[in-house]
Amino acid sequence: MDEKGFMLGITTKEKRIFSRRKYEHGGLKQHLQDGNREWITTIASSDSGWTNHELGYQWLVDVFDKETKSQASRGWRLLILDGHGSHVNMRFIEYCDRNRILLAIFPAHATRTLQPLDVALFAPLSKAYTKELRRFLDDCQGLTRLSKRDFFRLFWASWKIAFTSDNINSAFKNTGFYPFNPELAIQRFTQKPEILPSSSESSASIIKAEDWRRISKLVKDAVSNVYEEKAHQLHDTMLHLSTENILLKAQVEGLQRGISNINKRQAKKRTLLLDLPAENEGGAIFFSPSKVQQARDLQLQKDENAAQEQARKDDKASAAA
Repeated sequence: MDEKGFMLGITTKEKRIFSRRKYEHGGLKQHLQDGNREWITTIASSDSGWTNHELGYQWLVDVFDKETKSQASRGWRLLILDGHGSHVNMRFIEYCDRNRILLAIFPAHATRTLQPLDVALFAPLSKAYTKELRRFLDDCQGLTRLSKRDFFRLFWASWKIAFTSDNINSAFKNTGFYPFNPELAIQRFTQKPEILPSSSESSASIIKAEDWRRISKLVKDAVSNVYEEKAHQLHDTMLHLSTENILLKAQVEGLQRGISNINKRQAKKRTLLLDLPAENEGGAIFFSPSKVQQARDLQLQKDENAAQEQARKDDKASAAA
């Protein structure tokens, strides 16, 4: 289980092929986009557009339990999900325990590698939605705005393209869940040796190798003696400007990453009950019956601590009065 968010009128990145002459004339720099940034999460409906405790519980009862109970009969079922606070709370856990549902929680920051939905299904879903949205924008030519009532028909067409049996089976196979093959996941976390490019061909360098040679040739052509003081000054100026550009580029990229991190912190998902003790689980939590009891005990301890802290504050306030 995982939720997927959409900005209503925002497409993913696209590529276009055109000639240099067309680009220089300026006719292909504009990109038609609706720009509606209303947020839609495809799990259920909420006023904010974000999932919450009630929606997570509703999905568990009305979707997962309802759709899998008849196949499981009296057997146990396994639900794999992340540690989002709307999922991992005691109400959610208690329902699973009563209805023979085992919970497996992904380690933090690992869903893009381990979560079948992230690995093989959400990307083609976003791509298909962009295609449907592009068709909608081309049809209306920006004369009408995309609204939430338009969303579902675009989304459902995209869903039927992305969520096929082949893609779903591929998602579980490529993450090593079924057929069971943990090496597939481990390989993704194994660092590969980096092949560093030469300094003149580094992606951080503004000037490519062929451009260095061209500039050197220009310097030689511009001066009669490359060993003269003016030739050295010209060469040094070129290096200075190039280095300054590289530093400015690095600074801009750093600021962009900083802004991105701030935005991520503002939208950070709240986790709950992930401070349970784990025995060699790599940050994952498997809610077996014994782990469910640990969660109950931990929640009880938290409630008692909160009650004691509130009582202390009340006593302090009464003494001050």
